[in-house]
Amino acid sequence: MKKEFIIWGKEKGEKYASILHTKAKSYADAENVLNQLISNYGITNSWIQVIDPLNLEYGWDTESIKRMINI
Repeated sequence: MKKEFIIWGKEKGEKYASILHTKAKSYADAENVLNQLISNYGITNSWIQVIDPLNLEYGWDTESIKRMINI
């Protein structure tokens, strides 16, 4: 099983963050997509959730929590 990289963020005019992208192949790919979303669409309160089926802790990979950005 492979890791999943899920990009979350709040779109302009929205009250809550939602899933914006789920097809990133790596963390670096997810960072690139997230940076494009921020610069092109003004996404705020964004982060990358990493789901690692081999290292689940309360549904979140601990590295995912450490790497949250723009909160």
